[in-house]
Amino acid sequence: MKRRAPYLLLWIALVAMAALEAPATRADSGAWVMRVMRGEWDGENVAVLALFNVMGVWPWLLAARLKDELFARKLPAWPFVLLANVGGAFVLLLYFVLRPAVVQTRPLPWALRWIGHPVFAALLGLVGAGLGLWALTGDAAGFAQTFRTEGFVHIMTFDFMACYAIFVLATAERGPVTWAWLPVVGSAAQLWVERGVKPAGDEVGAP
Repeated sequence: MKRRAPYLLLWIALVAMAALEAPATRADSGAWVMRVMRGEWDGENVAVLALFNVMGVWPWLLAARLKDELFARKLPAWPFVLLANVGGAFVLLLYFVLRPAVVQTRPLPWALRWIGHPVFAALLGLVGAGLGLWALTGDAAGFAQTFRTEGFVHIMTFDFMACYAIFVLATAERGPVTWAWLPVVGSAAQLWVERGVKPAGDEVGAP
């Protein structure tokens, strides 16, 4: 339970924030998401667009972090990582709360081994760095106003923070946290410096 407690507390805090503290979600949020996904960005704040896009990077970073658990016995992580592309940290945290105390790992299938390759981590880091630099060209004051008034962006911001916390916690389970303190780019760097490191045996996470 000690290993699950931080994830459980984080999940409760995230759900409570979304239910009790977030402002009302705009009525056209679904249509707005579809417009952004189609690349219809005219009139949109670049800072909001960068945040929206980086939320698509986090599931891949966490897939690489959990590469030995994606197809684990009893409770594989891959369904949670896949659904995180829609549900973000709300879904990812459920995996960490529900997973067994000792995870019986399995290697990635041959066709998916690129997920655990350091070059893939480096590419994710470059995408994250590009989005971060792009965000700096946006309207910070406008983002702050949107954060205070629009529920979708408000929740997405906290979702980003929760994904960052998940990565740091999951890294700390495996060894020292060196670069993961820096969101996205540091997460990718952490995976790069760990290249070639194998888990002990076929089990991880023993309490």
